[in-house]
Amino acid sequence: MSDRRGRTALLAWENVMRILLATDGSHGSAVALHLVRDLPLPEGSSVHVVTVVDTMRMIALPGVMGIDQTAYLTEAAEDSLASAAGVLTAARPDLAVTTEVLAGRPADAIRAEAESVVPDLLVMGSRGHGRVRSALLGSVSLEIVEAAPCPVLVARRIPVERVLFATDGSAAADAAERLLVGSGFGSGGVEVVAVGELAAGPDSEPLAEVGAHAVDLGNAAAARIEGTGRTVRMWSTVDDPASAIVERARLIGTDLVVIGRRGRSNADRHRLGAVARSVVTNAPCSVLIVPEPADVTPAGSSVA
Repeated sequence: MSDRRGRTALLAWENVMRILLATDGSHGSAVALHLVRDLPLPEGSSVHVVTVVDTMRMIALPGVMGIDQTAYLTEAAEDSLASAAGVLTAARPDLAVTTEVLAGRPADAIRAEAESVVPDLLVMGSRGHGRVRSALLGSVSLEIVEAAPCPVLVARRIPVERVLFATDGSAAADAAERLLVGSGFGSGGVEVVAVGELAAGPDSEPLAEVGAHAVDLGNAAAARIEGTGRTVRMWSTVDDPASAIVERARLIGTDLVVIGRRGRSNADRHRLGAVARSVVTNAPCSVLIVPEPADVTPAGSSVA
């Protein structure tokens, strides 16, 4: 075992995990596959690997005229899944690995599968094969992140030892912190980032008060996470939250940003907040988006 894998194994997930891994054979999917392979999951955990045959965009494929395209693409998808499953089982024979070919529009099919199997974590790459991209995030990936009923890890690099955790004290941030604490992430250290944002208008808080509140939130979260045995430091500022988080992640070379997901209102609670959307779109590293608990009203803070 390499030194890197050895350090990662120092922290293990607290509970048996059910992972849903969405793949399409792209480079981004390969990163996601190897990230899952290296997660220090406890014995009894399972990985359900899926890929989607996009029946909504059937085209004339060179060399396959006159044959059943769905059958042809399904067979190719099954081969791809078998290869992915082989990677996982060869490295982790303790994992229960299953595969399934889905059909339909990729974002819809994966989201429906997540709603059906109720995984603890959905893992996928940041880019697929399509030309349409949103900065560093593929359009299908972004659509899934926005509406998935579970935490979603968008994989851009491995391993995930150095973690940046963004907090604002909201219910979504609390949920993200609980997942982080119970996970195997952060063996290389955790930096807690709290960003205060000045509100517009005459009733906005003074700069000093906004900054002091961010410091208090960051210190409290850092103390809790440090109690799990991780090495923790805290950084705070008053700035545009999304820009500050992305730039901080780039500056310290973090492997993974952990952030909560919440909507801007109760009617929009299952959509991605503006800050989280910008972070998952532009961050140079993997990003873990954790949804707000369904029974909690959004707190209305800045990091969302």
